[in-house]
Amino acid sequence: MHTVWLLDFDDTLASGPVTWGYQRALPQFAAAHNLALDPDALAEGLLVAQEQAAVSTDLVPILDQFFARMGWPKALQQTLLQDVQENYAPELFEDTLAFLERLRRAGQTVFVLSNNPRAPRHVERLGLGALIDEVVTPHMLAGAGPKPERSLWDQLVRRFPFVQADCAVVVGDDPWSDLAFAQVCQVRAWLVDRHDRFGGLALDSGVRRVTTLDAVVLDASG
Repeated sequence: MHTVWLLDFDDTLASGPVTWGYQRALPQFAAAHNLALDPDALAEGLLVAQEQAAVSTDLVPILDQFFARMGWPKALQQTLLQDVQENYAPELFEDTLAFLERLRRAGQTVFVLSNNPRAPRHVERLGLGALIDEVVTPHMLAGAGPKPERSLWDQLVRRFPFVQADCAVVVGDDPWSDLAFAQVCQVRAWLVDRHDRFGGLALDSGVRRVTTLDAVVLDASG
C-alpha cells in the first residue's frame, strides 16, 4: 500500500520550543536566577504545559501555572519568553535524515503537517526540501483550524484528494495535538516519545509508541 506520511515538525523532526526549553533554556534560566529546579516538578509541569498548549496559543496562563508549579517568581516570566523568542532555533534530531531518506527510498509520499506557521521556513533552512513533498500548516488552508481539529483534515483532503484515512499515517510527539488529530480523523499514528514521558498514558489501539524515528516501521499497514 502506498502510504502518505503526515509528519509533525516541532519536537518530531527537529527540536521545538519544548525540547529546547527542557534541555537548554530552563536549566540556564534557573541557574542564572538561582531558582530551584526540581526534576519531578519540571517533568510534571512540562507535561501540563504541553497539554495546555495543544488547545491554546495564549502562553500567559500556561506560564502562570508553570511558574506557580515550580515556585518561581512571576516577574521573571517575560525574561524567559524573551530568551525563547531571541535564541530558539530548531535543530534536526540525529535520526531525522535517515528516517526521511528511508521514506524516500520506499517511494512514500511525505508531508510535514504542522501547526507552526514557521514550519515551511524551517524545513527550507534545514535543507529538507528534497525529502519532503509538501509542507502544510493550518494557515495555508482556508477554513482549517490547528491540530487536533477535524477541519484541518477536511481541508487537507480537499486540497490533496489522494490523502485518504486508510493510507495515511500521522507521526508526532504530542498526544494532545498529533494523536488527538489522528484519532478524530481515524488515521493510524506513531507517537515519538523521545524522553519516555508518555509511558503511563492510555493510547488508542491505532497508536504505536517509540522513542526514536529509527523504530518506526515502514510496512504495508503503516
